[in-house]
Amino acid sequence: MPTPQKELKVSQIKEKLSAAHGFIITDYRGITVKDISVLRRKFRNEKVEYRIFKNNLASIAISGFPYASVSEHMKNTTAIAIAYGDPLAPLKILKEFEKTRKITVKGGVIEGQVFDVTTLMAMRDLPSMNELRSMLLNTLQAPARGLVTVLGAGAKGLVQVLSQRAKKLEEAA
Repeated sequence: MPTPQKELKVSQIKEKLSAAHGFIITDYRGITVKDISVLRRKFRNEKVEYRIFKNNLASIAISGFPYASVSEHMKNTTAIAIAYGDPLAPLKILKEFEKTRKITVKGGVIEGQVFDVTTLMAMRDLPSMNELRSMLLNTLQAPARGLVTVLGAGAKGLVQVLSQRAKKLEEAA
């Protein structure tokens, strides 16, 4: 029979996951408390919460969602990075963190869809929304920038020709 404390924890986990845009399940084995604190600080800056839940409580909480199959990754040491903003932010932060420490991604859910490790590893290399917007803006501005350059080049060339002619006339005089 479940205790009221466990029921409360399960409802808290459900609440967090329902408010999230996505979450990544990781294995934190071999990482020090200091490293996890550093990782949590980086996560907080991107509206991501990194929590360690009991596997059975997290599995019970996840079972109420359409993506319940992700609970198969809830084995051994498990921590969940819950993204409340950009759903790919945890992947990008974990990629940066992996340069100095080993952390294993087990699986995840992004916008309600379950993804395996291979797909998540490919997704973390995608540009962020801000980078995509910047690329789009540069692409849209390129024709206008080219037109201004071409139109400006004619006037600039004429000014240079007249300037050179004026110098030759001064030298001749």
